[in-house]
Amino acid sequence: MTLLLLLVFTQIASAQADWTFMVYLDGDNSLETAAIYDFLEMAKVGSDANVNIIVQFDRIAGYSSIYDNWESTKRFCIFSNSTPVTTDAGYIS
Repeated sequence: MTLLLLLVFTQIASAQADWTFMVYLDGDNSLETAAIYDFLEMAKVGSDANVNIIVQFDRIAGYSSIYDNWESTKRFCIFSNSTPVTTDAGYIS
């Protein structure tokens, strides 16, 4: 799974960064809202030429309706001001 995630990210990255941080946000429970805020906190900084921030994010059905209320696992490259929606430029799959 990690290799696949790195291969997918490599296709959307314009330059290779020195560091890649991969985060799994398990919001498939009562901590979904906290996971969303963690995502937004990482987006305050975002990826840059030296650091890639990749997030795999899982949510629970019907818990929170903010940011599209999707239920399956999604992957994002976090850029500055990214949001956890599938229309965001950082959405991978």
